[in-house]
Amino acid sequence: MMASNSSHWLRSILVAALILAGIARVSGAGPGEIVLERAFMPDAAPSSFAVTFPNGVSFCYDPVRGGVNYAWQGGFDIAPARPGLGKFIKPVKLSGEIAYRETGPAPLRRAGAAHVPVIVFKGYRLQGDAVEFVYTTDGVLVHEEVRARPGGDGLVRRFRIEPAGGDARWWYVPGPMEGAVLTTPSGQFEGSGFRFDAVAAREFSLEIVFPRK
Repeated sequence: MMASNSSHWLRSILVAALILAGIARVSGAGPGEIVLERAFMPDAAPSSFAVTFPNGVSFCYDPVRGGVNYAWQGGFDIAPARPGLGKFIKPVKLSGEIAYRETGPAPLRRAGAAHVPVIVFKGYRLQGDAVEFVYTTDGVLVHEEVRARPGGDGLVRRFRIEPAGGDARWWYVPGPMEGAVLTTPSGQFEGSGFRFDAVAAREFSLEIVFPRK
């Protein structure tokens, strides 16, 4: 009975440590798979996402901010963020230089470019070659799919707004940016971001294109 209780106690401690660290490994056991970890990331809210696609394109997704904080080529090392006996948890180590960064709060907006909305994260799922993040922006449900550009030189982000939130206009305001180019096939550049009108406001995409080396 004592051995059983001890085993249960140790298992409980391990589970608690994993929860506190915010780590959830979803995929990446074999070649050709997306690697996704939820962990302590540099320059991001606790329990943000580190994602690497099979072609090496990687990004950090911040569920509190509701956007891609930065992207790079080369994957990451989760070991520093793993809990261990007597070990201080450190941020995930990026295996490459950041090629794109944006820092503005709550970039996807529905009531004007200057209005900073309330973001509530709802969850995520793997969608074949993409990761889909689900959240609300001022109460409107948003599905955001993120996938790598085929050439390995950036990301494609596709937004789908639930019909109940079919505002005539939406804005994406990234804030200060560094590195890669942020572009869109359907929006109009306006002030400090992009505006999406009419039908395009319910489904639109942005592309992060890394600089050529």
